[in-house]
Amino acid sequence: MMKTVRLTMGQALVRHLGALQVESADGSLVPYCAGVFTIFGHGNVAGIGEALHAEHHRAGSTLPTHRAHNEQGMALAAIGFAKANFRRRIMAACTSIGPGATNMVTAAGMAHVNRLPVLLLPGAHALAGAAGPQLYADIDTVVAERLSTGIGEFDRVLGGGVVPGSLVLI
Repeated sequence: MMKTVRLTMGQALVRHLGALQVESADGSLVPYCAGVFTIFGHGNVAGIGEALHAEHHRAGSTLPTHRAHNEQGMALAAIGFAKANFRRRIMAACTSIGPGATNMVTAAGMAHVNRLPVLLLPGAHALAGAAGPQLYADIDTVVAERLSTGIGEFDRVLGGGVVPGSLVLI
């Protein structure tokens, strides 16, 4: 019988990133995610911040956290890491909500155009009335009305179309 482990989304993500491995050129296994650049602030301290802290202090951890000073710089450094590793390994970049997340948009565009793998983790607002991190299963979902773009593949990727008032980066 398997034991159920209850994790927040941040804890599950950090554990997953720490467990992923890829074969290097010499045949040895190395971590797929070489680390996380982050600027701790509103929106990422309570969830993923606590998970990164716990991972840092876990014995045998392979997911280091690197404190950064500029959101765009850390995202561009993550892109450079992916390019230097021939798209076989990644770095993640985690920011606070608002301007911190917006500062990564240029880097996201560059990664997309050059087809470079990078994991960008912008902070999120806490749920209304919630105290502390929430379990993913406890979050109520709302089905939003979507407008079809008329482009089948684009609608499929967007989950059925564009949500009115949303921003789609291509």
